[in-house]
Amino acid sequence: MVKLGNFIFKYRNSLFPLLFFLLAFIGRPYLGSKYFEYVNYVIGVTVALAGQTVRALTIGLAYIKRGGKDKKVYADGLVKEGIFAHCRNPLYLGNILIVAGLGIVAHSLLFYLIGIPLFIFFYMAIIMAEENYLSNKFGEEYLEYCRNVNRFIPKFSGIGTTVKNMTFNWKRLITKEYGTTYLWIVCMIILIERNQYIRYGNQENRTVIVILGLSLIVVTALYAIARQFKRGHLTESEERLRRRFETLKDGFLMLDRQTGDVINVNPVIEELLGYSQNEIVGKNVKDIGLLKNIEDVREIFREVYKVGFIRYYGIPLENKIGQKIYTEIYLINRADAIQCTIRNITERILAEEENKKRFKELEDFYEKAVGRELRIKQLQEENEKIKEELGKYKKS
Repeated sequence: MVKLGNFIFKYRNSLFPLLFFLLAFIGRPYLGSKYFEYVNYVIGVTVALAGQTVRALTIGLAYIKRGGKDKKVYADGLVKEGIFAHCRNPLYLGNILIVAGLGIVAHSLLFYLIGIPLFIFFYMAIIMAEENYLSNKFGEEYLEYCRNVNRFIPKFSGIGTTVKNMTFNWKRLITKEYGTTYLWIVCMIILIERNQYIRYGNQENRTVIVILGLSLIVVTALYAIARQFKRGHLTESEERLRRRFETLKDGFLMLDRQTGDVINVNPVIEELLGYSQNEIVGKNVKDIGLLKNIEDVREIFREVYKVGFIRYYGIPLENKIGQKIYTEIYLINRADAIQCTIRNITERILAEEENKKRFKELEDFYEKAVGRELRIKQLQEENEKIKEELGKYKKS
């Protein structure tokens, strides 16, 4: 099953669309009564929308890259936040619901008997391959996750709290999901048009075909807008990042949120730590002396993802030549990475230590001065007592 899952994972981008087309469009649909046909459309669209909702919540709250690496199952880290805290495979669950919704609208006996079960079987094979990979890589951490979270059926308790406590990333949802949404909606419109044409022909069904055609135009226009938004968003982000890289006086690193590997750095890092860009990019954040006292960097990144940022003050670092510097470090949650800003505060820390030293000296001097005054006063009081005793002695 694992070998089959790895094979399907490798070729799924071409295998799944081909299989869907063959099952949905080749077999003739069973239309039944007109009333049953419309009920069928409502059910199919509702199921598909439920699947899209699951995908949207998943991507908007805690995005995970499902493309693998070199067409093989791969994961840098174990994502357990967002909807993944309630279901281990929410994206696949969403996909199955969308396919089932399209199959219901297609109303093909072939799709009911073969298509939907086959898609579920294929996704189960992929999941088995992924589970084998994840258990080997993450061990007990993943096994504990499996014991607490279902493979498919979501745990609905606490979902409201999850959504409330996390920031929903609308920009990421649009830029990552517009293609998938467009494809299934277009397929849905085409299937309905086909069924209407088979039942009524061209003449009696002209109004419905025109409405569906206009719907297709609107959806395509929205797709074009989303695509342009993605291009503009990427261009704007790239330009903003470039300006920040060039103008920031602080060290600036972009870190993979799942592994802590360095994705990019600005020139200030070379001055700050003594490492060139080529020496840093690709290395883990701990390998260059950052956050080395933290056992699980991923746990810290999960916390950053939830709260937005974490600040560390007065963190001592050693640069490439062994020189000790004091830093202020900010970990900030960004769309697809963790931003790490490093500020050299060595002069400030040394000044604070000097001030503390001087304050301690003043404090010691004050204590000595006060102690001396107290001793003089005490001696004066003792001297007065001796004088009184002598006076009494002389009178006697």
